Amino acid sequence: MGTNESLFNKSETTIRNGLVVICYLVVSVIISFAYLIEAIKGNRTVLYVLLVCAVALLPVAANIVTFKKNSDTSLVKHITAVGFAVLYTLVIFTTDNRLVFTYVIPMMIAITVYMDVSYSIKLSIGVIIENIIQVAYNYSKKSFTTDEIVMAEIQILIIIVVCIFSILTTMTIMFINKKCTEEILKESDKATSMADAIVEVADAVENNVETITEQMKVLDTSVTATQEAMEEITQGITETANAMQEQLSSTEDIQKHIDNMEKMSGSIAHEMRQAYKALEEGKGSMKKLTSHIANTENANNEAIKELGTLEEFTEKMKSIIVLIENITTQTSLLALNASIEAARAGEAGKGFAVVASEITSLANQTQDATVDIAELIENFSGELLSVIETINVLIDNIKEQGIVVKGTMTSFENIARRTENVQDRVTTLAEAIDELVTANGNIVNSVQTVSAISQEVSAHSSETLDDSVNNKDIVIKISGIVDELNEKVKELKTVQR
Repeated sequence: MGTNESLFNKSETTIRNGLVVICYLVVSVIISFAYLIEAIKGNRTVLYVLLVCAVALLPVAANIVTFKKNSDTSLVKHITAVGFAVLYTLVIFTTDNRLVFTYVIPMMIAITVYMDVSYSIKLSIGVIIENIIQVAYNYSKKSFTTDEIVMAEIQILIIIVVCIFSILTTMTIMFINKKCTEEILKESDKATSMADAIVEVADAVENNVETITEQMKVLDTSVTATQEAMEEITQGITETANAMQEQLSSTEDIQKHIDNMEKMSGSIAHEMRQAYKALEEGKGSMKKLTSHIANTENANNEAIKELGTLEEFTEKMKSIIVLIENITTQTSLLALNASIEAARAGEAGKGFAVVASEITSLANQTQDATVDIAELIENFSGELLSVIETINVLIDNIKEQGIVVKGTMTSFENIARRTENVQDRVTTLAEAIDELVTANGNIVNSVQTVSAISQEVSAHSSETLDDSVNNKDIVIKISGIVDELNEKVKELKTVQR
């Protein structure tokens, strides 16, 4: 096995060179051995035998060394041709044996492995010419007998036939090899196409198998979930049937509560009507209060206007006081000047001095009265400002009260609107209670129907649960088949690679 693999891994030239080297070695050894026997018999001299052995074996040794260095070299076949040609020439021209010409036949057969027609033709021509020369040379040395002539003719014919057969064999082998190569190439193309198709199919199968595997996993999960769901459904349906029975008894209690709600809704409707009347009365009172607040705001605005006018009068009084103070000051100055002039006049000015003194006294009194009046005006002005501030605060409060009253009025309106809505809702609730009574009766009928259906569904769900278990077993088997197919596809792709 190891030898076959080593030969399989070698090139064609190496194999051909190796075969030729072996054949050349065998032929050379056999020829050398034959001549050694002749030497032992005494038919040949030792020197001649050594010459023949040297001519036979030295080219073989050179050929082996060349082959060892480079097994793919073309030098091997040239060394073989030249070396054996020298050996063959020496042998056929130095012996009397007519059969030595046959030594070339094994080598002519061996060189056909090269499948080189030109090489075979050249060697064949050389061999034929050499045999013809050898026959002519022997004939020139002595006269041939009839048997010797026939033998010479046979020699030439055999050599020609061998050479022709060698050339034809080489050509035939080349033709067959070419045909085989073409067939191999065609088959290789077909095999390549088939291999590509197989790979494509394998890839498609692998992709489909992977898709099927994924889908089978999803299906397995789905079947498992379906099985679990059917188990839960079966249990749920049983519980639903029990719940339906309990619902039937609960429905009777619901009917009692509905009757109570109907009575309460009537009472609520009566109370809402009374509340709506009270709200209407409250809205009327709030409208009157709003009107009074508006009147109060108008009166306050008028008071503010009057206080503004009074404040303007106070300012005018202050300016008059300032004017009186100026007049008093001027009067005092005039009285002072009059006193000074009266003093200058002496006795004549005494009467004038008395008048000036009186004027001064009046001026002082006027100034004192002016100061008092100014203080009174200041006090009055301060009190007036306080009154104005108080009235402003009162007005702000009244405005805020007006805003609050308006907000309250809005709230009353909202409450009234909402009360109307609640009253409408109460009416709707009463109607809904009536509908609920009817619906409750329908529920009783529906519960009975659902209870019967639940029993039927429970039976079907049990059957579906059994089918789900069977489907899960089928999914497991298909998954196993898909896994096995996937492994076969992988093996096919591995073999193709």
